[in-house]
Amino acid sequence: MRINYVTIADGTLASFRYQIATPVQELRKTRHIIIISSQPMDGADTYVFHKHLRLEEQNMAKELRMVKKAKVVFVVSDSHFDDKYADHYINMCCIANKVVCATEALAKIIKTFTGVDAEVIFDPWGVEFEEKQANFKPGGKLKLMWFGQPSNFKGLFNVLPHLIDNEMLIVTSSKVEKIKFNNDEELKTIPYSIPNMKKIFEECDAVIIPQDLNDLTKIAKTHNRIVDSFRAGKFVVASPVDAYLDFKDYAYLGDVKEGVEWLKKQNTEEIEKRITVAQEFIKKTFAPEIIAKQWEKVLC
Repeated sequence: MRINYVTIADGTLASFRYQIATPVQELRKTRHIIIISSQPMDGADTYVFHKHLRLEEQNMAKELRMVKKAKVVFVVSDSHFDDKYADHYINMCCIANKVVCATEALAKIIKTFTGVDAEVIFDPWGVEFEEKQANFKPGGKLKLMWFGQPSNFKGLFNVLPHLIDNEMLIVTSSKVEKIKFNNDEELKTIPYSIPNMKKIFEECDAVIIPQDLNDLTKIAKTHNRIVDSFRAGKFVVASPVDAYLDFKDYAYLGDVKEGVEWLKKQNTEEIEKRITVAQEFIKKTFAPEIIAKQWEKVLC
């Protein structure tokens, strides 16, 4: 098969690494010829539109499917069904042969707005990060890691004032050197990079993933942050986002402030056991070779 991924994204975006780069690396081990480009290339059997914020992609997709009789797959990375891209996303979903998303919650949103049944393919784990042995041995203040783009700050800001008794390690865009909270308090941030992520994973005691549960785009978040945190050997305290519920037996899901206080009282061995069991679940569910096979069924 000749497969053409059409995207304006690159390796600086997590969705590109999880939904294109990693599956493509696995698919290229088989018979498939795969091209990644910003415009459709002639001669492909399947075209995969990803990070599609260009309105002209509707005409591209129509021509590929109707005139050139190629298969068109539309990847929905985020919910844009209640913003300025809503009509574009609805139209693209209706044009495509297949629609793919990474969570059941997002599939429900797509069904509600378009009537289309999306295929759910989880994001694989981040291949940049090695699996590490479970490690929970806090000393003194609890070191809490948060990582993400500024677009996720609202969930962080909701809990940050309640966590000031802990040491906060915030990894985010290099454009944000510090964040303000509680009106006059400031906190320096750590610029996002793979080496910095690895370093802070090593240094922290646990990872927090607070989300704004009133935001449609946040409740449909993927598993990738919770997966990569557990693989780094760290316990996770997170908001009860739909995808995170797959980890209900391993993580603390609920009010993040209460979860941090709960964690401080737990037995070290029990927490490390939870992390180890979570890693076994991840191996069976999020391994790149497993995810790539699911993509192959949709693309071919």
